[in-house]
Amino acid sequence: QSMQQQQTEQLIPHILIHCAHGRGRSTTVMCAAMVKMGLFSHWEEALEQGIRPSRPVCKLNAKMRKNLEEWQRKYVDHVSAGVGVDSETKRKKGD
Repeated sequence: QSMQQQQTEQLIPHILIHCAHGRGRSTTVMCAAMVKMGLFSHWEEALEQGIRPSRPVCKLNAKMRKNLEEWQRKYVDHVSAGVGVDSETKRKKGD
């Protein structure tokens, strides 16, 4: 391995999340965590590039995918567009 590859690998955190079967619930949490940590910009990218190469048995059901989509829209895309969650919450409360 080159020196650059070794440095890059040292920057990537090694995380273990344990679940009964390790295919759905833990995968859902890891998709969100990897996006939140800035390793990937979208949960599907985290799934396909960050998780599945090491754990091909991972499967997300329709509800898990829907929840990740909503989470991505509300907490990632919305915030990166310059509108913070805090300002949205204040608007709803009328502050």
